[in-house]
Amino acid sequence: MAVLMVRATVRPECVDDLEAALRKMFAAIEVERPEGGASAKGGQDSVRADRTR
Repeated sequence: MAVLMVRATVRPECVDDLEAALRKMFAAIEVERPEGGASAKGGQDSVRADRTR
């Protein structure tokens, strides 16, 4: 299984848009996942930003 990790600095005003896009992406991956395969996400809250500003 290939793993790609990404770390980015996101401007605070873009966090909500980025979170929405990531949730949409992981939902699409989950739909296309073969039966019995490992989950593409770590859990319901796996995509979230550090909101400490």
